[in-house]
Amino acid sequence: MASREESFFEKHIEKIVLLVVCVISAALLVYYVFLGPCNVAYQGKKLGPSAVDQVVLKKAQTVREALDKKPVPVAPYQAKLGDFAKELKSSSVVLDKSLYPQIPPYIQSTGPSPKYSLPEIPAIENAQVDYFRTVAYVPMREINQQNAYNQAGSEPNDIDIVTVEFRFDVAALYKAFSDCFAGTRIKEQWRDKTLAEPVFAAVQLQRQEIAPDGSWQANWEDVPRCKIDPYRQILDVTEDVGNLPTGGLQVRLLQYREKAVQMDLIQPECYRIASAREEWFPPSLHPRYKTILDDETRKKKRESTASTKQAGTVTRPGPDNPDGTPGRPIGVVPAKTTPTVPMSEIEQTPAFIQFYKDYDKILISDKTDLSKTTDPVTFWAFDDTAQPAKQYRYRVRLGIFNPIAGTDQFADGKTPLKDKVIMWTNFAEPQSAAGGVQIPARQYFFAQAIEELKKRVTVLVACYKLGSWYTKDFKVTPGDSIGQRIEKTSDENGSEDDNLAALLSPGSVRKPAEVDYSTGEVLLDAVQMTEWSGGSTLYPRPYFQILYSRDGSEIFRMPVGDKYWPDNLHEAYYAAKAGENTPNTLKEAFKVFGEGRQGIKQKIIDQKQQQTPATSPALKGVDPALLELMRKRMGGAQQQQN
Repeated sequence: MASREESFFEKHIEKIVLLVVCVISAALLVYYVFLGPCNVAYQGKKLGPSAVDQVVLKKAQTVREALDKKPVPVAPYQAKLGDFAKELKSSSVVLDKSLYPQIPPYIQSTGPSPKYSLPEIPAIENAQVDYFRTVAYVPMREINQQNAYNQAGSEPNDIDIVTVEFRFDVAALYKAFSDCFAGTRIKEQWRDKTLAEPVFAAVQLQRQEIAPDGSWQANWEDVPRCKIDPYRQILDVTEDVGNLPTGGLQVRLLQYREKAVQMDLIQPECYRIASAREEWFPPSLHPRYKTILDDETRKKKRESTASTKQAGTVTRPGPDNPDGTPGRPIGVVPAKTTPTVPMSEIEQTPAFIQFYKDYDKILISDKTDLSKTTDPVTFWAFDDTAQPAKQYRYRVRLGIFNPIAGTDQFADGKTPLKDKVIMWTNFAEPQSAAGGVQIPARQYFFAQAIEELKKRVTVLVACYKLGSWYTKDFKVTPGDSIGQRIEKTSDENGSEDDNLAALLSPGSVRKPAEVDYSTGEVLLDAVQMTEWSGGSTLYPRPYFQILYSRDGSEIFRMPVGDKYWPDNLHEAYYAAKAGENTPNTLKEAFKVFGEGRQGIKQKIIDQKQQQTPATSPALKGVDPALLELMRKRMGGAQQQQN
């Protein structure tokens, strides 16, 4: 019998069973080993049985440690009702003053666009310049609207200030703007009083420096606004419409229309002066101030000397006569005179009172209405970046905003001022500055004597520091630096704060703790020269010259001995020695910041509203504002420095 043919299943049954067993084993392995059916979720994590025990144990230990610690007392409850009431009372939102509302876009009407002609800008008149070196309170931090000059912290330091002043016919400017934007020649529907009110945009001060060959530089450089100007960042000059910041011309006009900005632009505040007998005034008044101060000081000294001699003389009697009668006096002993006259006495004189009244006439305040002024307004600008031992000349011009810049409202569509934000006046150069303003150096050195064999030269170095000259001799040989910093010793009034307090204390002498006599120059050599002198018969006269340089690129010469010095070196030497030899009794302590004028511009104006004749019955007839000003100079109600 033939065998039956086996099926595929029967032939491979053992292999199929083996495959199924392997798949089931693998599934069981994955499930029980890798997936972990016994894992549980605990604190956001899946943990196995052993891991759960470890986490719970750690948690229990943490809780036990916390229970073992001493209990922390709970802060007592503070009622919030008062705070809630305050918030309710001041529920209004305080807006940042530096922010301005959004200006709606200009929507052109369906009618024809207004057309205007630009006004003619009057010329600047009577430009003057004045140089002023003094000790002032120089801020130690940057000044801005949030960090005021009287709050930034400052210290006495030497400063050179150049002031350029000019007068401008504001009444003519207002009339020109009114005629061009709201006058009778303009269609009634086009008349715009906002455009007819001019807004001052800039006072641009420029200078040139004289070159070593005596010629002036070709280019004029802009002088930045004074370092104590709180609006110096706002008052940057931008002439093209395309360069204006966000908001364009309309936002800029809103900023500049503020009274405080216009006042700062027209008559910025000067540094607070620390020197006891010096003050800043505009160039038209400063020479007069110095003249009155000198005259009144001499007059007060003569009066003081005469009264002292009359009241303080002592008669020395001679020997008695034989009959017992007193003998004739043989002489008098005059009392000592006072070396200085208090500034408070000088400022009470009629000449000073009239001077302050004249100064008051040119000042503007937040109550000044420029549209109603008839006399020209006095403008001024400062240069507080002038460098010692340099010579400059200045020019200045005034800028007024072009209110239709960047629009199609020009009657003359081809005017070059169409996209110009500022309309400028002419440039004016002060007549007194034709030869420039010479800024004196603050350091000189003089070759006085020489030891010929050693070529050792005695050099006197003079330094200007805190309003006085200081000199010191140095012996230098070729290769040595001329001068050096004289460090203060341990017994010279300790800390800087102590030194500053000593400078400001009544009766103290203005003496710095240290003086830097280093000149930066190096003595290269001392060479013998021959000078021929005499009348008809010439004879040789030998002398020495020193050769010195700062970096070797340029070598300078100076004769040794005062009889060989040039005239300008003689003048510098005598000026330095005269300033150094001022008796200590004539050196007055610095004024405290805020003492004195406290910004006399604002002081005169403000005190008119506060002082009345009834509060000063003993000084009837004296201007109340000036009376209060003098009282401030005498020390009353001093503003403390922050």
